[in-house]
Amino acid sequence: MIKRAAQQILRIPERLCAHWATHQNVREQERRIHQLQSILEQTATPSSTTSKTIVIGLVRLDRFFPTFAMTLSRFFAQKGYRTRVLIDDGQMGHWDMWRAGAQRDDQLVRFRQQAATLHLGDVARIHPPPAMRGWIEKHLGRWASNQSACEYVFYSDILSRRPLDPAEHAWRLGQARQGHFSDVFLSSHRRFHGGRDLDLENQDHLEYGALSIKNEMISETVAHEIFQTPSTHLYITLDGIYTTFGVLRNKASDQKIPNLIFQPNGFTSRHLYIGEKPYALSDVTPHWEQFASHPLPDELAQHTRDFLNKRSAPPDPERNRDYAHIAKIIKQKKTRFKRVIALFPNLTWDGAVVERDTLFSGLGDWMKKTVEWAGQNNALVVIREHPQAPTVHNQHESALALLEEWVPSLRLLEHVLPIDGTQQVNSYQLVREWIDCPVVYNGTLGVEIPFMPFPVVIASGSPYNGKGVGFEPCNRDDYFNLLATVTPNAPLYLERRESMRDHALKAAAYQFFFNSYYCPLMPTLATFQPSVRGHDRYWSPWDLSRDSLDPGRNAGWKRTIDRFLESAR
Repeated sequence: MIKRAAQQILRIPERLCAHWATHQNVREQERRIHQLQSILEQTATPSSTTSKTIVIGLVRLDRFFPTFAMTLSRFFAQKGYRTRVLIDDGQMGHWDMWRAGAQRDDQLVRFRQQAATLHLGDVARIHPPPAMRGWIEKHLGRWASNQSACEYVFYSDILSRRPLDPAEHAWRLGQARQGHFSDVFLSSHRRFHGGRDLDLENQDHLEYGALSIKNEMISETVAHEIFQTPSTHLYITLDGIYTTFGVLRNKASDQKIPNLIFQPNGFTSRHLYIGEKPYALSDVTPHWEQFASHPLPDELAQHTRDFLNKRSAPPDPERNRDYAHIAKIIKQKKTRFKRVIALFPNLTWDGAVVERDTLFSGLGDWMKKTVEWAGQNNALVVIREHPQAPTVHNQHESALALLEEWVPSLRLLEHVLPIDGTQQVNSYQLVREWIDCPVVYNGTLGVEIPFMPFPVVIASGSPYNGKGVGFEPCNRDDYFNLLATVTPNAPLYLERRESMRDHALKAAAYQFFFNSYYCPLMPTLATFQPSVRGHDRYWSPWDLSRDSLDPGRNAGWKRTIDRFLESAR
């Protein structure tokens, strides 16, 4: 006991330093916000009429996103739109909201014993929900209202007028226990539980499900009030897939309200993805079709080629130091198997989206069924875990850990070669030298592999489905037939290789660059790396100048504003 007390005393200076650093960080953020507001007053004059409404739904109550919404609203106001920004001030039960359930570890989460907020770190400790609301009203809300630009709408105010019905919640939970639940309910479960199937006999799953149902009901209540009065001309949300915010997007679509989804571009500094569908899902939309109907401009084509070639170029030896060992194992095993198949699963956290489960029930089911098929058909399966699994997403189970729950003897199977995310192995070299049939569930390899050029089988709904970049099986039989026949030298691939490569170039140009929009408040690539955790990346130095923030001076920023507004009805 004395030793423990001494250790706590010794940690006091460390805690004080951390608290002081966080306090200084908050002060710096506030200074930037005030500088931003000053520039906005010089660059964006609101219209005298604001009869039309744009709603922005925020799914993270970090200080950055309300600030970003305030910036957009100022330029929307120039065109006669008033913006309503939806803020969950601690009403939601979990996930990206303030009262998230818990930090995942090797044991199942005990929600009743948790009070910490997931993923928000010092922000949550310094600014719990009531304090955050006061912070928003002090630094953003009053300024926005005075500028006739936007209004911050807090969930607690809506729920005070429209309280949830406990009987309705109990009824929905009863329906869930019988297997009747929504896709957003299931996606939320899989995302939090690392891609695992829902087990209605598992108390932890049911407790999390109860929170998901509460979130759905809250979202429905907010949607009912916001989308009825006043009339909404456009709904904008961050991502837009999961339970806590996907409901709002679905309700907007049901009422024929145009909606757009944005998220930071992890490949281009200070850029956003903006689209009619979540980035992770197939985006064969009118916006894509218009782009695809024209030849790829030479400059964009060359820029995309350079980008793809750089990513697949020979790696730094230090970042590929385990490759020789893996290659040696494959060489030894290959003599005993007819073919080598490689699975490239996405992160379990990002991959657990039921909307893209087209052939299998999920990421785990896909891997398990493929391993079983390979064992019956004399095929070697190489499973390359996502390199970011042990870094930026190490609080979630990896794809291999998930598969090992389904197949406990996985690492003992002769026909399976797992490659952990911690191993330094270049996936592009692996495909070039050893793989007959690469298979992706999602992720950028789906356009990178066919550009190399090598064949790729796509086992789920993805951003590049319907774009001609790879083989898209229509059912499981078709999928397994492709695994048995596709190779780099197979006639069915050779006759389509050049067209698949061309389509991959166009899809990559759209995905990485054309459908990417400049924003001076977005992170640079240097700050959007796995080593920069959580929301700190969004507070990397902004490009605060009139030349950047004035659409009249910055064509890229004007294109971003126009992309949002051209979708408003």
